[in-house]
Amino acid sequence: MNRPTLSAVSLLACAIALPLRAQSCADLSDLTTLGAAAVSRGDFAGASIRIEQGGVLVREELFGSYALDELVPIASASKWLAAAVLMSCVDSGHLRLDDRVSTYLPGYTGAKSAITLAQCFSHSSGLRANHPAISDDSIDLQQAAQQIASSALIALPGTAFEYGGVSMHVAGAVCEIATGQSWAQLFAQRLAVPLGLVQTDFFAFGPTANPRIAGGARSTLREYARFVEMLRARGSYLGRRVLSEASVAAMFVDRTSALRVISTPHPAGAPYGIGTWLDRVSPRGEVLQVGGAGAFGFLAWIDLERDVAGTFSVLDRLNDVWPTVEEMKALTREELAPLGVTCLGRSAPSCAGAVHLHASAVPRPGATDFALRAHGAPASSAGVLLLAGAVEPVGLPLFGAELLLPPVPAPVALALVSTAAGNAEIPLPLPATLVAGERAAAQVLWFDPSSCVSGALLRSTPALAIELR
Repeated sequence: MNRPTLSAVSLLACAIALPLRAQSCADLSDLTTLGAAAVSRGDFAGASIRIEQGGVLVREELFGSYALDELVPIASASKWLAAAVLMSCVDSGHLRLDDRVSTYLPGYTGAKSAITLAQCFSHSSGLRANHPAISDDSIDLQQAAQQIASSALIALPGTAFEYGGVSMHVAGAVCEIATGQSWAQLFAQRLAVPLGLVQTDFFAFGPTANPRIAGGARSTLREYARFVEMLRARGSYLGRRVLSEASVAAMFVDRTSALRVISTPHPAGAPYGIGTWLDRVSPRGEVLQVGGAGAFGFLAWIDLERDVAGTFSVLDRLNDVWPTVEEMKALTREELAPLGVTCLGRSAPSCAGAVHLHASAVPRPGATDFALRAHGAPASSAGVLLLAGAVEPVGLPLFGAELLLPPVPAPVALALVSTAAGNAEIPLPLPATLVAGERAAAQVLWFDPSSCVSGALLRSTPALAIELR
């Protein structure tokens, strides 16, 4: 198969300019099917999901016996909230990530004196994963941290990864000491008030002066989704700065992939940042998706390639919920366009079912693995990929379909054939010689003599406008 590049396409000129409006080509209706099937299997009795892209709501749905304002304990999804509180203390100048906890907690001596806040929030402090002090409501957070100081290390600080809640508990006490405020006050002032969180707090197991920093929060779908949206927007929410962009970026830095792993609950063994899993990382080391999940199934993720924020609320077991949510994540990756790719026009003829065209990743110069993916096409059918320099396509009828790219000058064409499942992947490597801002448009036409429209011989995908980032 020929492997076209945008270097040739970008030389084409747009001769006709009757623009079609950008629109959503995504079809997330299969979320309903996935959720209903999970309820039917007994994976969970009820749940809810909210998907946003670029700050715009794409889908919000309930499954089974559930309400949008359902307040549930979120277990380890609390770690995202806690990390944001820590980074807010960094923003205010009270703390730095490389500060040692021994500066604030005198019990941390010997090898423990080297433990930093960054290590505490990336599970690399060398402290054990569990300690009874973190669930003792007869003491406060700082007393718990001092009790933890007497426990033995399982590794030297910064040398190994062991997932747990103890080290974050210690860092939470440091936040209290550095600011002179309780953890509850810090969370309310720095996150709850600016985000309008009226039900979310760290009292999932009852009011306490010793809140479980790494697992004791409770929230609702929409409230937690506001927090996730703030992170997606690099620290801003409704025009208000909650965290600095630098602090959000610091949360998403890989801090553990080079360390020895003692224990991890992540199915793929993903690396960890500050309070967050780095769920997907490219071969070049670029973080593509981050996420946080709790033992009761509540979880959230941010797809950095697609500018997508997703929240899934449930009260069940994560092991039962995980397979369904992974399918839901995969569906959103397949249906929602990555940054730099905009959907234009529509599939035609619509009565035969939508035919989609998507991009595999953000179009960047030098991305040799960039590809276009078509699905929903006629099975084992011949087609043609059209590439043009125009990003404001026209709508011209063509044998029952709709040609969205201008016919003059003629677009670059590449023949292809769909699989028996109606899918096709078209490699479109992007040379490093291209520059950000170069643009092109793409569309696929399929030969389909069985079309439901009388006389129609072709089916068309929407057009994609592609701008290099």
